[in-house]
Amino acid sequence: MTVLLMLPEEILRHIFFLATSTTHAPHLSVFDTNHSNQYIRSLGLYTRRSLNQTSHLFRALSWEFLFNDVILKSTNAVEEFANLLSHVNEIGWWVQRLKITFPSQWASVHNPTHAKSLARIITLCPRLAVFEDALLTGSGNLSPIVLSALSFRDSLRAIGWTGQAYPSTNDVRILLERLPNLETMHLQGCNPSAHAPRSGLAPTPTSIRAPALKHLTLRLAEMRGADVFPLLVNATAPSLTHLILVGNVYFGGNIAAKTAALREFFDIHGPNLESLDIRDDECFEPVGPIVELLAKCTNLKEITYPVSCTSPLCDMEKVECVGLRGVVPDLLSPTHSIDNAQTALRYLDAHLDVLLSGGLPKLKTIQMMDSEVFGGYPELRRLSPHSQIYLAAFGARCAAVGVRVIDAAGTVIHF
Repeated sequence: MTVLLMLPEEILRHIFFLATSTTHAPHLSVFDTNHSNQYIRSLGLYTRRSLNQTSHLFRALSWEFLFNDVILKSTNAVEEFANLLSHVNEIGWWVQRLKITFPSQWASVHNPTHAKSLARIITLCPRLAVFEDALLTGSGNLSPIVLSALSFRDSLRAIGWTGQAYPSTNDVRILLERLPNLETMHLQGCNPSAHAPRSGLAPTPTSIRAPALKHLTLRLAEMRGADVFPLLVNATAPSLTHLILVGNVYFGGNIAAKTAALREFFDIHGPNLESLDIRDDECFEPVGPIVELLAKCTNLKEITYPVSCTSPLCDMEKVECVGLRGVVPDLLSPTHSIDNAQTALRYLDAHLDVLLSGGLPKLKTIQMMDSEVFGGYPELRRLSPHSQIYLAAFGARCAAVGVRVIDAAGTVIHF
């Protein structure tokens, strides 16, 4: 400790940064909530809190790390943090990520005081880059005072709704229009604007510009507003290269209208996409015209999808990395049913035939996204002998054509 205290402050800050990192895989969306990311983030936040209790020097240097990533888990926490920022102005300078998560909503008619406090926090954090609304209940739109605070916070680079309280299409429009530097938007859901019809497609809106928008996440079942897709379809978004689609296009509203809008979205934005992540949504499988949509993505380099409920991919000339979800959980099912495991192997075989037969000539990597393989190896002891033999053959087959197999963190898997 004595030697450590003799180091220059710049070196100490760098050590603190590495020791308290809350980001595990930089290539993932800032709102990605997989188990390994949550675990790494919790460790980083715990270490940050501990730095403040180590020594006077560490306490003085730790503020920028302690307040860099703030999670508010109650309405009282919102009130208290707003008051703290008002009395100690320099704390707001260090806040770059803010997340709210508790059973409430921010509609001003319900919690005007809390909404004002949240707006005050946003205003007092001049370097705020990431705002995450993970409220556990609520269907109201954004409070006008919170919307105004967000729309004037030009330091924002990422906004996400990852809980059960969603913005309206008009909220989304205002934020995209007023935040030209916004790079990431995560929509777990979206409510219709007050003027929009609740069924059928809304009239085509005036095109908006989102010049910096690069990452977009859409949970299809909760796109409740008929005006959501027209807004996104007609948006001028030349930087949009990463898309995450969650859930089932054939669930939650007008099927024909949603499918037509999704096709139009891929007609316009598909050729620019470099990364596409298709995810299942609880019990709702990601069905839809997937192969048809993929044909529009002529510059795609990465694709991730759930194996057991998605058709094998079409040929794609530029894809270098394919991520597979649901492989290991299905193979672990012999603890319940051997038939399930054999079915999973047949699904996997059909996909591998496409992946390794030359239809993806630039394929270099297959990534297993399941948390069971985190750390570079699956839980082989729980697999049936038949599954173990199959995976060993699968690894050999990939190696024979020069394709690496890695886990979600990028660690090579040895079967």
